[in-house]
Amino acid sequence: MEAIENCAESQKSGIHVVKPLLTPEDVAMHFRFNLGSLANWRSAGIGPAYIKVGGAVRYTRKAIEDFLVEQTVKPCVREDAAAHDYKKGQHLALQTSSRRKAV
Repeated sequence: MEAIENCAESQKSGIHVVKPLLTPEDVAMHFRFNLGSLANWRSAGIGPAYIKVGGAVRYTRKAIEDFLVEQTVKPCVREDAAAHDYKKGQHLALQTSSRRKAV
């Protein structure tokens, strides 16, 4: 879709520009994904969306970026006493047991 939109825009200006598709090797190198992980994700039906024409697998940059956004984890803050004290800047040290083992 992105390439089609770019194509429509380029037709207005008379210049034909299509963003290149990325190979799995390109994705692995530029986004630091393991090449084997990309293959496993495709096999399992998870991971970034991809295009397959014949035996060639290609990715759009937008598909990779969308996948990364989907993987974003936002930590939740628990509203217990320790979290409350931490928010106030009162960092609590870990409590250790005062009992010693019998020798």
